Amino acid sequence: MDDNDKNYPTRPHHRVWPGLFIVGAGILLLAREMNADIPDWIFTWPTLVICIGIVIGFQSGFRRSAWLLIVAAGAFSLVDKLTPDLHLHHYIYPVLLIFLGLFFIFRRRN
Repeated sequence: MDDNDKNYPTRPHHRVWPGLFIVGAGILLLAREMNADIPDWIFTWPTLVICIGIVIGFQSGFRRSAWLLIVAAGAFSLVDKLTPDLHLHHYIYPVLLIFLGLFFIFRRRN
């Protein structure tokens, strides 16, 4: 074992969560092809963004906040797509400014 192996330990669990999501997506696609009653919103890009955020959250042990922002963006887009009469896209910039301000207020200081 050389010095590079000591600096970069392998983390097999980092491959498990993405693999589980891919297997789950394959099962859902297979079920849809077999005429199962799978909602159409399952296969939209906001749902993909939410899944990517959850995978990032699992990989970081939910210690960082990036996964939460990704999931929130996906959820915001999914709700806007599912209920177009709410017109949530009008509120995206004010909500982003509020979250940015809260981030600056509550972030850790070193």
